[in-house]
Amino acid sequence: MPKNCLSSIDIERISNFDRKYIEKRLGIKKIYRSDESTSACDMAISAGMLCLNDTDKKNIDALIWTGSENKDYYVWMASAYIQNSLSIRNNIPTFDIFSQSCTDLTAIRVAKAFLYSEHNMNSILLIGGHKINDLVNYSDQDTSFLFSFSDGASCILLSKGDSNPVLSAYSICDGSFSIDVKISPIFNGLISKNVFKVNDYNSLRKRLTHRTIVNYCEVINKNLNSLNLKTGDQFFLAINHLSESILNRIIKSLNYEVKLCSSLDQFGHIGSIDPWIAVREAENREVLNSGDIVCMVSAGLGYTWSAVTFRWDKPIFKSQ
Repeated sequence: MPKNCLSSIDIERISNFDRKYIEKRLGIKKIYRSDESTSACDMAISAGMLCLNDTDKKNIDALIWTGSENKDYYVWMASAYIQNSLSIRNNIPTFDIFSQSCTDLTAIRVAKAFLYSEHNMNSILLIGGHKINDLVNYSDQDTSFLFSFSDGASCILLSKGDSNPVLSAYSICDGSFSIDVKISPIFNGLISKNVFKVNDYNSLRKRLTHRTIVNYCEVINKNLNSLNLKTGDQFFLAINHLSESILNRIIKSLNYEVKLCSSLDQFGHIGSIDPWIAVREAENREVLNSGDIVCMVSAGLGYTWSAVTFRWDKPIFKSQ
């Protein structure tokens, strides 16, 4: 995470919303904000160095960039730059993928397909930085649901083996929302800045509020149904940052007993790495037991919803 933060008080100061609304309705107490000189790749490299400091990099068989599209350069392959910057061997597959805030969950599915379809694949690195806070226009009330956008990076090494196995995955996309939120320039004199812009906020809210509850529940229930769990069985939910009201509606609509891995009100929405943060926080609090079912869930602009379920056997993250 970057060192710089914005509190709900800071957001109140630069927006047209009071602190109570920001904390209760938007679910934000703190978000992370990188400085102007720090790029998405800079953050990813820092995460990679921490992740790989005791790893033999010769054992990495592929590298997938899972960060945001707000990369260091336009029309540019961040994965190649990361590969070189971390001194990872240059004779492996390396590529970028993007599915908005579902990218990491999509990458898990891609990595698993690689690992179990090619005999020479044993470990794949998922790495990405998210520099998205500077795309938020806090003076635009129509984009208040994006005020939670936060900066950060993650690095995960996925390997073949029996521990923490991926059990199921499911995703859906509703293209009718594809052009509701786009990047557009705003001007301050001769200076322009690219920010998120909503075409018709009232229309988007009317169409999306119900649909997102339904689609979250669909990807979660289909994941868990495939495991032959019984109605009322317990699982841990590692879900992207959401307002408390939306989160409660999702939980009440599910077929299973839910234990929340972590609230992300102290992190905001850091692109596709939210579910990883939720799992890490659950590990830090020691609430997971060997054999627990964890469903990682996220949704992204576009709109797309994804879920990946795994069995938690032992800690994934290094001690904090």
